[in-house]
Amino acid sequence: MNEISHIKDYAHALGVAAPAVQRRPGPGGANGLSGLYWETHPRFVFLHGASLDAHTWDGVLLRLREAAVAYDLPGHGHSLHLPPPDYSISNMAGLIAEAVHRDLQQDFTLVGHSLGALVSLALAARRGLPVNRLVLLDATPHGLGGSANDPKIRHVGTLDELVDAIHVRVPDRDRKSLLRGVSRNVRERSDGLLEWRWDPRFRDSAAVRGAEKPQVWDALASLDIPITLIRGDRSKLVTDEMIEDFLRHAPHATVEIAPKSGHNVHTDAATWVAERLAALAAA
Repeated sequence: MNEISHIKDYAHALGVAAPAVQRRPGPGGANGLSGLYWETHPRFVFLHGASLDAHTWDGVLLRLREAAVAYDLPGHGHSLHLPPPDYSISNMAGLIAEAVHRDLQQDFTLVGHSLGALVSLALAARRGLPVNRLVLLDATPHGLGGSANDPKIRHVGTLDELVDAIHVRVPDRDRKSLLRGVSRNVRERSDGLLEWRWDPRFRDSAAVRGAEKPQVWDALASLDIPITLIRGDRSKLVTDEMIEDFLRHAPHATVEIAPKSGHNVHTDAATWVAERLAALAAA
């Protein structure tokens, strides 16, 4: 099943009308950055976390019912793989800025999860981009570089083996939901086994991004647009102390707690996140 049919089936399961979604452009086109384009004249831009892809937002976008672009970060999904030193926050933000200039003609709300939230900070701080609101899901600059110590994820196997490898790390997640996400984030090799679409060298370049932590804090402090940090009520990656530090850098920001959710707030509480995004954008 292709990815657009997958979205249509997901819409049917939720009992909502299937939106018009396109995949474009990817390696060989533009700057190698690919994305899913939901309807036309986007009002939202979504950036996913490390090892995920644009499909991680499907559940939110099917409920949000707004025109949006969900990009695959460099080295993820259908986007181009880069030399490891180029997986920096600043370079990824620059590539996404080029795509935004090409794709959007109006002000937009920028939404980022985990690593995508930190890229969003750097992106929002760039001049000339019409970002009117920033929403960060379960991430502060404290986490930059921390993934260097994460346990290795199995990169090759059957679909069940790759789903099981993720399920061990997030046992509270529904396996059916994991199966949906993993199936869109893998590709078949010549030997019939599956491998992740994300570049394994991306995780190995965590130190490159960790060195940018001061610049990302400076980017946060420079912003004068509305900022909302949403933390999962079960998340262990954003602590109360981190939030206090975050608010010292951005005293005008607001913090909200998403119910019944861990680090992947947008998949654990997709309906709640969609409703909050709609309310924030209308404020």
